[in-house]
Amino acid sequence: MNTADFQLVPMSHLGEEHFAEHPIWSELYDFEERDEIASWGIDRQWLDDQIRGTDIGDEHWAYPVLVPQPLPARMRLYISATFTTPSGDLLRGFVTNPDAYCVTIFASGERFTFSSHPAIADLSHRSLDQLLRAVPGIHAIFPLQYHTDFHDEDGKPIQGTFHLPDRNG
Repeated sequence: MNTADFQLVPMSHLGEEHFAEHPIWSELYDFEERDEIASWGIDRQWLDDQIRGTDIGDEHWAYPVLVPQPLPARMRLYISATFTTPSGDLLRGFVTNPDAYCVTIFASGERFTFSSHPAIADLSHRSLDQLLRAVPGIHAIFPLQYHTDFHDEDGKPIQGTFHLPDRNG
């Protein structure tokens, strides 16, 4: 592989077009990740220069996981997914980590993110209101079925049902 297969993207810019190129992305957190990226054939000096050469504030870089099997153990993996609403509408986006701790749906050129954590249920419900306005033909999103083309580290398919936590805990 060469650097043409690899790119660094600020997390806030990671969009649908990136998942069309690479189905799994990660967020660069640990220095040791650079060694793994270099093991994929990416020049370590080029990578370090890219990271140092651009100021993205306090954001993290996202990068494509060029060797997805076996699925690497990471703090955050973003895995391309297809979602099916209760009425059978198909949506595209990604799940965060194999357990789908969060799901993100692409619609109308935007990202709509939902967390399973009850402490931030209000944020997820606000995101739901925004999504429903962005896709007027869909009236119910959750429970949301998700499917990916990948397996977790135990070999189980990364798929399931994502439930929006109740606003009242």
